[in-house]
Amino acid sequence: MSGLARLVQRDLRVMNRSLLVIQLVLPLFLLFVASFPFAALIEPLRLGGEAVTYQRFLASGLIAQTTMTGALIGGTLLFTDRRHGMFEQILVGPYRRGEYAASKVVSSVLVGLGGAAIVAVFGLPFTFGIAPTAIGVVVAFAAVLASAFLFAGVSVVLASRFRSLEAFEGTFNLLLILLTFVSSALYPLDAAPGVLRWIMLLNPLTYAVDLVRFGVLGLGTSTLAWEAVALAEAPRQGPGGVGATLPDTPTPPGPPVRRRGDLEGDPMVQKLVQLFEARPVHLEVEEERDTPE
Repeated sequence: MSGLARLVQRDLRVMNRSLLVIQLVLPLFLLFVASFPFAALIEPLRLGGEAVTYQRFLASGLIAQTTMTGALIGGTLLFTDRRHGMFEQILVGPYRRGEYAASKVVSSVLVGLGGAAIVAVFGLPFTFGIAPTAIGVVVAFAAVLASAFLFAGVSVVLASRFRSLEAFEGTFNLLLILLTFVSSALYPLDAAPGVLRWIMLLNPLTYAVDLVRFGVLGLGTSTLAWEAVALAEAPRQGPGGVGATLPDTPTPPGPPVRRRGDLEGDPMVQKLVQLFEARPVHLEVEEERDTPE
C-alpha cells in the first residue's frame, strides 16, 4: 500500500462521523421541507424554453452543493491535524508533504462524492419522467468530480493559513453560506439581477450546478460553454499547488518535534544513558549482598 493510500485510509478512519451527517442536513432540509412552500409561491421556471418545477430545479442543484460541502471537509482535517500536533508526527514518518496534502484532497473528494450520491438518490422522486442521456450523465459526473477537487484544494490551502480555531470556523462557515446562496443552486442564473448575476458568475459552484443541471435535466444557460471551460481549468490552477504551500505553513505554538539524530548531543539524553548503563552494576551488587554466605 502506498503512502498516499495509507494516509487516505487514516483520514477516513479518524474523521468525525457527525460531519458526514451534518453535510446532508441543509440539502435534505431544502429538498423536503423548504421546496414545497417555495414551489407554491414560485411559478414553474423557464429554462431553455422548457417549464421546470422548482423541486426538480432544486434537486439537481443540491447535488453539486453537497459535493462542495463535503469537499470543504479537507480543510477541517488539515487544521485538526495541525492543532493536535499530528501534522509534524506524520511527517516524521516515511511520508512527503505532497503525499500528506494530496491525502487531504482525496479524502475530502471521496466524502463529497458520497454526499452527492446520497442526495441524488433522495432526489430521484423529483426527477421521475426524465431519462438522462449517457452524455448527460458523463457531463454531470465530470462537473461533480472537478468541483470536488477544486473545493477540496481551496479548503486545504485556506486551512493551512489559519492558526486560530475561531477564525478558521468563522471563515469556513461564512464561505459555505456565501458560496451556496450566491450561486445558481437555489435560483436560476439568467433570472438574477445584473450585478448579482456577475457575482454569481465568479462563483465556481455556479459552474458545477449549471453543468449538473444540464446533464440531469438537459437544461442549459446562456453561459454554459464558458462555465464548462472555467470549471475544467480551475482545479489545475487552484489545488495544483497545495503541496507547495505546506512547507511554509506556520504551525501552532508547541514543543518542537525532534528527530532521532537530534538527540545524540542532548546532555539530558547522555545522563539517562549513563544512568541506565550504571544500573546493572548496582543490581549485581544488590544480588551479591542478598546471597547467603
